Amino acid sequence: MKKYDSVSRFHREVVAYYIQEYDLKRVGEMVGGTFADDTAVKYLLGDVSEKTRSRYCQTTYRSMFGDAIMISTDAAIDNLIVLCPPGYRGIPTMRFLRSGGLATVFGLGLGAMKRSIAFEKNAVAVRNRYSDDKTWYLMTFAVRAGKTHQGLGSAILRPILEWMDKNHYSVYLETDKAVNVEMYEHFGFQVVDICMVPGSQIKQYGMLRAAR
Repeated sequence: MKKYDSVSRFHREVVAYYIQEYDLKRVGEMVGGTFADDTAVKYLLGDVSEKTRSRYCQTTYRSMFGDAIMISTDAAIDNLIVLCPPGYRGIPTMRFLRSGGLATVFGLGLGAMKRSIAFEKNAVAVRNRYSDDKTWYLMTFAVRAGKTHQGLGSAILRPILEWMDKNHYSVYLETDKAVNVEMYEHFGFQVVDICMVPGSQIKQYGMLRAAR
């Protein structure tokens, strides 16, 4: 299969609002606010301002732009899914730095960056155990703070899973929230791995939705 050919097919077949480069600042702000109280995020980034947290998210997504799929229901961006296609190998360090990562490093401090790098290295190693050339990685699934329990999550996730089923793809994700496990199980995911976030006592659940 041609590298990222599945991305082109996804774009052709899935109707959604596709995040544009000019949206990335708003995306960073939305995700930064949504995960403000996330235990793993607070551990990795430390006690930083929402502005710094949002800048980190923006830099990360800018580094991935063009490789990953970033979609919302509409231009309001009250929900967001970021999907990495089969064959995606992560963000090259130099690309992260060119996308604003140097300023992000100074804003967060070296301790936060070391924790983030260790986290990513461990997450990739675990993810690779359960992924093959038909596995997509659901990196981000977010609903804007204050907009939860309004069906926005299902509205963006269900069409994606239907497309995955139609094309016989599996989907892998991670969550550090036990309360989210049951929610993802409702969508057909199963826990395949439980590990600790490096250097912490925070559990990380690896979940896989098998190809149909």
